[in-house]
Amino acid sequence: MNKELSASIVMPTFNGEKNIIEQLETLRLQSYPIKEVIIRDDGSTDNTVQIVKKFISDNNLSNWEIIENNENVGWRNNFFNLLNMASGDIIFTSDQDDIWYHDKIERMISMFETNEVNVLVSDYDELIELGGVSYPCSERVIRNVQTNRQVQFTKKNVYLNRPGWVYALRKDFLPEINLYKDNAITAVHDITMWSTAVLSDSLFYLDEATGKWRKHGESAIRGENLIDQKKSRIGIRLGKLRRLKEITQSNINYLNKTEYLINDRKKKLSVLQSLLQEYNKRIEIIEKTSMFKLISSLSSYTAIHPILADARFIIKNK
Repeated sequence: MNKELSASIVMPTFNGEKNIIEQLETLRLQSYPIKEVIIRDDGSTDNTVQIVKKFISDNNLSNWEIIENNENVGWRNNFFNLLNMASGDIIFTSDQDDIWYHDKIERMISMFETNEVNVLVSDYDELIELGGVSYPCSERVIRNVQTNRQVQFTKKNVYLNRPGWVYALRKDFLPEINLYKDNAITAVHDITMWSTAVLSDSLFYLDEATGKWRKHGESAIRGENLIDQKKSRIGIRLGKLRRLKEITQSNINYLNKTEYLINDRKKKLSVLQSLLQEYNKRIEIIEKTSMFKLISSLSSYTAIHPILADARFIIKNK
């Protein structure tokens, strides 16, 4: 294999002492040479920083570094800051508690050598711990994938379908990532990478597991979801619809701002505008839990599935 492409790994940390050693070992033992590993801690109050520093020292990892933020910036901003610090040709995003297979980077980077890939995602296996909720790849199938493994733009493929740690990003594509982030309503690194790439027809998919996703009850997203669960069922559903609306609007903002070559830009904007109209109407319907409102708004829906889903929800929660 041609190993001309250099690889960077970026990892934000926060109170990760429980599992971080296992993940650090899987990074250290990668079969592909790694140019740099950049770890950025966001104000941990446990021993995360000390553990990482000792691991780097004990293993003489001169191309690894850990940076401590002066103040807590939040995991979202921490990821974006790390992406812009990396210098490798291909940047891999890592969480602090998963397990990478030893040839993850080697297998993924080969896709960048043979395809016009800006962002690549892979499959994953799961490691379910106490409090973790399973969400296997078999339940989040990526459809409309071409024979060269490019993920096509469709209404369904507009939305994120893989966790952030299975991503690899071409550094040259970072200006587009930053542009999307700057124009997004709520910028999240994996949504930004997925959306920017699928909108520019440069999202590719490796249909092989490259590691184990540790599922437990202590992740950042899990914590945010627990807050949602304290709300009513209607509130939870409205929250999900509003997040989908935000992503759709962010996608529109990006397409209107970018100077990147976008195939079928007008067609994609039209699809997104229709989805935005649909979410606006669905939010109104769920707020009123009105079957009459749903029936009178059928023309606003873009597919049969959300009609049935909203009707079922209204019947159960009227």
